[in-house]
Amino acid sequence: MNPVEAATFFPLLDEIDSESSKESHDGEYWARCLYGDHISHWKYNFPAFAVANSMCGYVNHRLSRAKAFGTTDHFLNGKDGRPLLHFSAFHGTPSPEMTQLLIDSGANIEAKFENKTAIQSLVLPGRSIDGGSSLGVMKVLLNKGASPNSRYYPTGDTEKEWFPLIHIIAGAGDYDWGEEAKLSFLHLLLDRQVDPNGRDWKGLTFIEVLYWHGRKLPQDQWVRLFEMGGRITKKMICAPDVTTGDGYDGHIPITSRPASSFWPEISIRSLRSRRSRNRAQRSDLSSDSDQEIDTSRPGLCDQSDGGHDAYVVLRQKKFRVKEWYDKDARKEAKRRSPHWFTEFEV
Repeated sequence: MNPVEAATFFPLLDEIDSESSKESHDGEYWARCLYGDHISHWKYNFPAFAVANSMCGYVNHRLSRAKAFGTTDHFLNGKDGRPLLHFSAFHGTPSPEMTQLLIDSGANIEAKFENKTAIQSLVLPGRSIDGGSSLGVMKVLLNKGASPNSRYYPTGDTEKEWFPLIHIIAGAGDYDWGEEAKLSFLHLLLDRQVDPNGRDWKGLTFIEVLYWHGRKLPQDQWVRLFEMGGRITKKMICAPDVTTGDGYDGHIPITSRPASSFWPEISIRSLRSRRSRNRAQRSDLSSDSDQEIDTSRPGLCDQSDGGHDAYVVLRQKKFRVKEWYDKDARKEAKRRSPHWFTEFEV
């Protein structure tokens, strides 16, 4: 839209907002009629609608008005309900450009709604070569100071199921993201000093998820993870035997369900609320099979003709570095293979 068109169209939108606010029984939150009563607690006003729909030109127009009246901070951060910034990440199609605009204008990156910051409110794309606009928003938020150790909530409407952002990389194969996108995100998190040993709601670290789910990772990235403090754990030394309990401490909830049910595919293009989308997926996520143990992959000290990428890589001599194993893992590796750290075993 050129400046002449904007000068005509944006004031018209202001008038529509003003008149609708007067006529609607919802007042300034009249825009929620587009989606239903279930979002009434969001306090969904027209600026929120504009942010959710990436109307950067109009939001800039509203920001200019707010600046003229000295109400910029109130416009950005004074809204009741869901903060304005959250609508650039949560509702509609996440917009890196809108996120950047709001933060640069003074939006509070740490503002919370339902105990979640903007980065914790993201909805990830199901299939995208480049990680989609959600990854773009995540990069903007991280570059602007959001915590790299923030949690991601795949079900949105519950805090029971979550994992650190870095775990997205370990599960991104199920989202069908391109390798370049996954590595780019990993580099960003590592550059922001992410904790490589952070655990998810099932007690698994990023490295454990990478290992047991058979994710591929370039060898130089394994090295970087270990140099930043990531550790091989006792859970990775041998495959748990659920019949004898050998190697199983009751705390390895590796699922043998299909990836599609463990990592729910959530479309970011639907303008329905995430709450309503997730109701349809609850039956998958609450399955008892969450507690099943996947014994199809060998542990590091198990002999196997097959194995998987992480098994092959981490059994190499150059990766048998004591300092890259935590205390319990070193002890278990020596118990099962006394020369594990001193003699390369084929």
